[in-house]
Amino acid sequence: MPQLSREEVEQLLLDCCTQLNQMRADGEKLEISTTATLFGEGSPLDSLGLVTLIFDVEEALSSKGVEVNLSDARAMSRARSPYRSVASMTDLILELSAEQGT
Repeated sequence: MPQLSREEVEQLLLDCCTQLNQMRADGEKLEISTTATLFGEGSPLDSLGLVTLIFDVEEALSSKGVEVNLSDARAMSRARSPYRSVASMTDLILELSAEQGT
């Protein structure tokens, strides 16, 4: 399976955020930036929006040959949410990808 670089994962996340924004009202759009907050304080994304984003990211990764489960119990139970920002979600994807040798 292919190994994606940090930049490729960040771009994939930003592309998914852009797609999600197409379905959201102007005041509810995510910032499109590698430093953007995705979930939690300062983010317009609610729980359903987060689930949608996670699903979209998993689908985009799968289309590149990278199979990861971003909502596994380990990720959900971390003291600091891996979904809080583009950077933290990128870290999660790279970590899970490395564990699976992708």
